[in-house]
Amino acid sequence: MAEYQSLIITKRDSAVKRLADLRGKTMIFEDPGSTSGYLLAKLFLARNGFKLAEKRGFDANASPADITYTFAYSRRKLMESVLNKQVAAGAISDDDYAGLDSASKSDIAVLAQTEKLPRHLVSVRADLSQQIVARLHDILIAMHDDPEGQKILKKTDQTTKFDRLPGGEEALRKRLLDSFFSPDRAK
Repeated sequence: MAEYQSLIITKRDSAVKRLADLRGKTMIFEDPGSTSGYLLAKLFLARNGFKLAEKRGFDANASPADITYTFAYSRRKLMESVLNKQVAAGAISDDDYAGLDSASKSDIAVLAQTEKLPRHLVSVRADLSQQIVARLHDILIAMHDDPEGQKILKKTDQTTKFDRLPGGEEALRKRLLDSFFSPDRAK
């Protein structure tokens, strides 16, 4: 997958039918280091006017309008928590959703989906020699043509190859800013 996104999901027969129904409830994220299982969904919700507060036991200052959240630290626990209605919703990647069995998929309703982002990005520091940058670029772009490169790619989330960014770095920067920080994108 060249791109992926986060899906905010709930149990199909729950009382949660739209994002606004999450206010005053708890949702679950995969882990604090997960882009699709935490960061994208949290940014999306904040961008759409929701206040989120990490649930760390009883909080006398928690507002009934806040969405509290916790972490599962595993996809299996996240799915169990959503399907058993221990939480009102969860966040998973679209590729994790695609990998679910048909029974689990039929028990889930997707409340929202975030913008898509490139799966893996490689960046270099600004002061790195252009000669080294060019060589690194050539190696990465050709990895899929080399048996040893294919083994390395496979170990990187089953990656099949590296591509150039469509439109380059500037186009991606603009897309990210428009998607996550532009005031006219609020819904």
